[in-house]
Amino acid sequence: TIDSSGSGYSWEKTSLAASQNDESMWIRNFRFNSNGKHDDLYSQLMHFENFDSLIVQFDVAHAQRSPSSFAPDTLEVLLTEDCARTFQSIYKKWGADLATVSPAPSYPPGDTLGFIPTATQWRREYLDITSRVSPGTKFMLVFRNTSNQENNTFLDLVSVRPVILPLKLKENGFVIYPNPFQGQFTIRHLTLPTTLRAVVVTNAAGQTVYRRQFSGDAGNYIDVNLGVYSAGMYHLKMIYTDKVVNTKLIRR
Repeated sequence: TIDSSGSGYSWEKTSLAASQNDESMWIRNFRFNSNGKHDDLYSQLMHFENFDSLIVQFDVAHAQRSPSSFAPDTLEVLLTEDCARTFQSIYKKWGADLATVSPAPSYPPGDTLGFIPTATQWRREYLDITSRVSPGTKFMLVFRNTSNQENNTFLDLVSVRPVILPLKLKENGFVIYPNPFQGQFTIRHLTLPTTLRAVVVTNAAGQTVYRRQFSGDAGNYIDVNLGVYSAGMYHLKMIYTDKVVNTKLIRR
């Protein structure tokens, strides 16, 4: 659904550019000034019964016309749980922060089209709205454009994705997969493992075949490649400042 500002242009479908496939949504800020009014693009009504995280994803493309402008175009994403009576702002960018190309393109005199992005002039945005929406709650997203006649804004691949974590990851704080593994396995932590100091893998004979040290800089995902070693049983030790975790793995 589109709630227009009543200006000359609003959100519409276009085949001039897309981050994937053939079409996207755009609004022609190059051609009009909404003078502080809003053009709102509403999603359908959504709800998700179960999730551990809820992620909004979309691709955006925008260019400034004049980098020194004191009144740039703005793109804001709002969340409403009561059919647009109230809103929560979950994203707001304008000017250089919104732009996906730099420096600002130039246009010949008389040009009426403005910015049309190439395939490489898009940016993917991820918004975590887990803390803002409860499971089972109905909600809508609103993409709000405020034009100051700077340049066009494009949207593509808008999605809302529920994430459900593996049960072992939630229970233990980590999970190791796959097991058995072919040549590589992954250690995934639920939160950043700042207390992890080392990951050590030994073979059945007790020989160390892999060791990696950390000093509070370990990531949530740690890939361990044992592709050069033979099939068999391996022993994994994860050394934290307050505990040691031991487990067995099988390399096929």
